Amino acid sequence: MKIVLNKLKVDNHKVNYYDNYTFLCFPFLETQWQLGQCIVLFLFTLLFSVNTKAQETLKPKFQNGQVAYSFHIGKIVPHRTYFRPKISGVTFIHEISYVKQTDKFSKWAKFYDFPLTGISLAYIDLSNNNVFGQAVGVLPFINFRKRKEYLNYNIKIGVGLAYFTKTFDEINNYTNNAIGGHFTNYTRFAFGLNKKISKKIDTNIDFSLTHFSNGNTEQPNLGINIISGKIGLVYNIKTVENSFKKTELNSKAFKKYSYFINFGLGFSSVVVNGGPNYPVWVFSGFVAKKHAVKGAYTLGFDFEKHEAVERLIINQEHEYNNLFFASSKVTLLAGYNFIFPHFNYHAQIGTYIFNPNVQKGNVVVKLNAFYHFKNQYEPQKINPYIGVSLKSHYFSADFVQLVLGVAF
Repeated sequence: MKIVLNKLKVDNHKVNYYDNYTFLCFPFLETQWQLGQCIVLFLFTLLFSVNTKAQETLKPKFQNGQVAYSFHIGKIVPHRTYFRPKISGVTFIHEISYVKQTDKFSKWAKFYDFPLTGISLAYIDLSNNNVFGQAVGVLPFINFRKRKEYLNYNIKIGVGLAYFTKTFDEINNYTNNAIGGHFTNYTRFAFGLNKKISKKIDTNIDFSLTHFSNGNTEQPNLGINIISGKIGLVYNIKTVENSFKKTELNSKAFKKYSYFINFGLGFSSVVVNGGPNYPVWVFSGFVAKKHAVKGAYTLGFDFEKHEAVERLIINQEHEYNNLFFASSKVTLLAGYNFIFPHFNYHAQIGTYIFNPNVQKGNVVVKLNAFYHFKNQYEPQKINPYIGVSLKSHYFSADFVQLVLGVAF
């Protein structure tokens, strides 16, 4: 439902934040700060109305949960010289989260000092609503902590999905060369502090980098990067004793080196707005040297065959003796692999060692998530896996691929 508010006034002041339309029905709010205050008041009135007897009826899986509200103030950072939208104001993010404390019954959490896992629902008011509109997002995340009695240090990683109300349009929104499609990836990295105020209430602050991109499935796709600061309040549904002890695995029982080979299939469009998508075929391999059972340094390569680049070469009538190699790339990559019992989160950075058609730069960043069919905390001779990878040049996505591989 759209709400037109062009002529709305509150206390004789125009409402500037909603000059076009907005998802949320808050026409009486003049500032983002008032919106945040109303959300906090509503949440904590609701939560404090739950009495002790009601808490005792909660199912066990919800008893160690938290409900949180966060208010972000940040800035869109143009990351290319040809980033066309003008950024004149700040970005506001309102976020409501449900967070669950992992416990001693988890098979993996005890090796990572019992991190928090959760999911957030966010409303994003971007600084240029005429170009970007607004956005909503869903963000599953994991929060690793260095626990103290009253103060925790946090590293938060989340990957989810966002929806933008406005995208590129050749006639009506030509300056928006950042977002080409309504649905985008929603990624956040954050570092912060959590302070316990009382038995039930915590407060937290953090510094974060948020990225939106559609994985180059629709052009244009420069993506949006937001650097922001956050302040938040947390309500503990039931206090969890901070007495779980971190457990270390015996690394001597595992191989020092592991080897990974995988095949991937992705899709990328020719660099034409509204152009079709073409497959990208990828063969990858890397070696991992474990410095602990939970992590390993990696060194490897990617070989890519881009049918979109081949089509572009044909259309532009370039002359190449070998079209296969002219549309191929080879990348050398170094990285770090975070290892869980059945999951890998593998971050890589590298550069092309063969790239006859340089289009987007030579610095390559890859984020990989793999699911292994066998427990990685137990010695395995062969361990097949499936997964998904996002390749980008700096902060501009190139393509997303599905992966099938084997570790040995």
